[in-house]
Amino acid sequence: SSLWWIVSVNVTAFEKYSEEVIEIVEPNLSLKSCIEKELELQNPQVLCLVENACKYFRVDPCEFFFVPEGVSDSDDFMTCSTNLEYKILNYIFEKVAPLGLLGHTKFYDQVGCVWETSNKAKWNEVQENCAQKGGQLISFENYESEEEMKTFVSTSGYSSFYFIGLFRKGKDNNFQWVTGSNLELTSSLWLSGEPNNGDYEDICGMIYKEKVADQDCSSIAYGICHVPFPKREKKLA
Repeated sequence: SSLWWIVSVNVTAFEKYSEEVIEIVEPNLSLKSCIEKELELQNPQVLCLVENACKYFRVDPCEFFFVPEGVSDSDDFMTCSTNLEYKILNYIFEKVAPLGLLGHTKFYDQVGCVWETSNKAKWNEVQENCAQKGGQLISFENYESEEEMKTFVSTSGYSSFYFIGLFRKGKDNNFQWVTGSNLELTSSLWLSGEPNNGDYEDICGMIYKEKVADQDCSSIAYGICHVPFPKREKKLA
């Protein structure tokens, strides 16, 4: 069965999702009884008890404003429950909500809350643009296969010519994510034939033809920003 966490939900946010709601109306319902009925439904992510009705709906955690139980006693919030993974909830509560980014970003698995820069610029300039909002150029260090990359590209639409948080300083050094870990040359995330700009002293990374490629850092492109998601725990062999 799912683990459910009690949260305070912004009433305006709830009303935004009210058209997508699955509703059960019975006498003498409680939040606890709503949770027990969830077993009959297909993975709703938030439920609220409103006017004696269980209302279940799915949300993008980066678009939906809710906080831990007891954090807000404002009339703008009501007590609800969610079965989103604790790792995602903790990320939203601690990393994203304080930046004021909720409602302006979208969630992608193993990447976190993502948005696009408003203007095209050089790599270091789009990285600064991300940093001004509390993020950085996107890192795919949690991805373990090209299938995960394909899923991100297909669902986000970021298929080609977007700067990402990858760079190499000096010809003899490794390609490195801005989070600090290396991207090996043997990684399946690379587009076939990439990297291929070995003559540059410094080189940057981008999404090109749905995979990772290297590109002159002084090129002009949009960037994909994110608030870094916690590193994936490596499974023991």
